[in-house]
Amino acid sequence: MSVEKQQRSQSEKWTDLTKEELDQTIGEFTVEENGAQAAGLTEEQIAETRAAIKKLVADATTISDKYIKIKGLAKSSGKPVAELIDQAEVDADRALLNHLVGEEYRLVAPHGEIVGKQRCIDRMMSGAIRPQALGRDGFETTEDVLQVHGNTAVYTGTFSMQGKWLTEDEGTGQITEKPREFTYRTIHTYTFRDGRWQLTASQMTDAPKPKVRFATGPGTDRPADWRPED
Repeated sequence: MSVEKQQRSQSEKWTDLTKEELDQTIGEFTVEENGAQAAGLTEEQIAETRAAIKKLVADATTISDKYIKIKGLAKSSGKPVAELIDQAEVDADRALLNHLVGEEYRLVAPHGEIVGKQRCIDRMMSGAIRPQALGRDGFETTEDVLQVHGNTAVYTGTFSMQGKWLTEDEGTGQITEKPREFTYRTIHTYTFRDGRWQLTASQMTDAPKPKVRFATGPGTDRPADWRPED
């Protein structure tokens, strides 16, 4: 069994994600027909690329869910994380994430902050971002498209999350848990090198909130030409 498969097996012991929940979380990585034709790749090449990138994201998501579960158990049991998982397993999980993410990786966060590779991995393994669940009613990808351009692939999508986030007060250093609910549009860039795909760049942007529509006309107390500013 490869090191990758061993780590996946170890992580799955901590998670109870079904295939359906995992697909709801990470999306389908839909390749549109016109995009495939523009790339000049065969259906087989497109399918192989899609499967490899989806597996990469599934592996990273499973590790993230593992540490959410560990953090939750540590909190409920009062035990330190070190008693719940061996350091060797933690090191192996970090090594796998380092394998999946390129050294040059940068994330542009929704408010403009630029976050490097190791800090992103630290966040994933901290269990600090805790959705209510992975999949529907928790962390869910609602739309996605994967464009493949030879050794580069670009993913655009939208995800919504309801859950809790650990935040640190810059003045006091106090860490508190706050409920969060948001929807982000995302772009991820993947690069094929050394026989494998790696995540090399990401950007997240706040999705605009849907406009409120007011009922007007017959059956309401507003004329058909009524506007909110009225």
